[in-house]
Amino acid sequence: MKKLAVKRVKSKQMGYLVGLFLGDGYAYHDKNSRHYTVEFSLHRKKDKSVIKKLVELFKKLKFKVYKIKENRSKSVKLRLHSKALMELIQKKQKEFFKKKYFFEDYKLGVVSGYIDAEGKVAGTRKIVLREKKLRLLRIIKKFCSSLGISTVKIAPVKVNGKRVWQTTASGFKGLKHNSVKIRSSYRK
Repeated sequence: MKKLAVKRVKSKQMGYLVGLFLGDGYAYHDKNSRHYTVEFSLHRKKDKSVIKKLVELFKKLKFKVYKIKENRSKSVKLRLHSKALMELIQKKQKEFFKKKYFFEDYKLGVVSGYIDAEGKVAGTRKIVLREKKLRLLRIIKKFCSSLGISTVKIAPVKVNGKRVWQTTASGFKGLKHNSVKIRSSYRK
């Protein structure tokens, strides 16, 4: 990846990419074939707008995106091969868990991306967030609070017999977010 391409991405867009990766992303290095791969697994129908947005963002970064349809899980995997992108996303992921201060635009991008990955629209103007990792959900909740987004207490729930953590977020009106799911909840 060219250094110039990363400069084309605004702080909010980089945050969006990190948030989406935290929710639905995966990165790995195949030592035999020497491929560095970043993948995003999204629902083929429910996340159609998110897929389109992500493909546009990667085109802006001059990446070739491979779309792989998974018939069993009704998902689409967006696959990219880039050592620089993998290293960048892994670096940003580590920062997410260690760093104490982030710019507002970046936080808004992370929250927007995470909502597009893991959020479910519940009624009008409410987004339900579920996550296996409590620490991750606590950081997202903290970001929401610092941005003026209302959230309820994190509580354990059972989904398909498995324990996950859940919170509900609302109050996005007036924020310049870039979440596809939030926009759809405000159109109703």
